[in-house]
Amino acid sequence: MKESLDAYREPFKAVVLQHLRESLPNGEWKRLRDYAEHTRQSRLVEFEFDPTATPEALLNEALSEGSISVNQTLVPNFRAKAVEIGSIEDQPVRYIDGQGIYLWGLEPENGFSLSFWVTHPAYPPAW
Repeated sequence: MKESLDAYREPFKAVVLQHLRESLPNGEWKRLRDYAEHTRQSRLVEFEFDPTATPEALLNEALSEGSISVNQTLVPNFRAKAVEIGSIEDQPVRYIDGQGIYLWGLEPENGFSLSFWVTHPAYPPAW
């Protein structure tokens, strides 16, 4: 049985927030949030778009734990754009450039993963 990643949520949030505040290129937050607001075809319907959401508020709402592994998420197109922005327990926290996807897993090959999409509630552009 795989363990929950609850114990890693706060460290993941810290790495993501540091990247959002210090390293995300100027205008990228706005571009991805504008995409989320205006796309209608790929949206998680159970969530409302909040145009005033801060990075902290959005991360608190949209951080998710999934049964798909990091390696399964990193399809070739995403793997080519993945940038290591930090690490937790010697495993890289990745940002998929241009997609607004943050991703980490304790067992990248086959374990659960934590992820956050800046485009929430819309799917990322190339999803």
